[in-house]
Amino acid sequence: MCLKITDEGLNYVYKGLKDLISLKSLSLSFASDCKVTDGGLCKVKRTLKRLLRLQRIHLNFGYCSDITSYGVWYLGKGLENIMSLQEINLNFKNCDRITDEGLFRLRKSLERLGSLQSLYLFFDGCSPISDKGLSDLAEGLERFVSLRNLELDFAKCHRLTDFGLKAVIENLKGIVSLRDIQIRFDGCHNVSEDGWEELKKTLKELTLPCLEKNVEK
Repeated sequence: MCLKITDEGLNYVYKGLKDLISLKSLSLSFASDCKVTDGGLCKVKRTLKRLLRLQRIHLNFGYCSDITSYGVWYLGKGLENIMSLQEINLNFKNCDRITDEGLFRLRKSLERLGSLQSLYLFFDGCSPISDKGLSDLAEGLERFVSLRNLELDFAKCHRLTDFGLKAVIENLKGIVSLRDIQIRFDGCHNVSEDGWEELKKTLKELTLPCLEKNVEK
């Protein structure tokens, strides 16, 4: 984990990676005490646009509180043309300036990646996110026709209700390739027991294993 990294530091990352056009796997963590902003993610976007052979990417910006929905949008724009991507892992834990607009923009970019097999998204503690943002994101899920592994973490997003959960449920039904799923909405006190039971029922219909372990409230 890199501490106290700023946008200027990401500029050096860009310079170091921009010519590695054959790179297939990228993992970077800027979580906790970093001072990364949307401007830094714009630099990441420039880097990604050159790495068109990437198959796996893990980016951790947890607790980078200066990142907003614009930063998520920039990141999505950097990813949307990497058609070789099979696994995406994005962590924005407690980036509490990310709103519904960020999820909508991210979905519009990611839904272009038809060969994606694994998607891990962490927005736990992003308190401005509401049912609208989750619904917008969920609408893109069924486009991932090869998706086998899905993890969605929206724990402590207090504005989420059964409506947002229902949007996830409806769009999961169209992903017949799913083999493993982790869904976390613990601390979302406006999600009812009925909502959870409906989700569990849907996962059973998809014959997904480890149901009780994979759904956390």
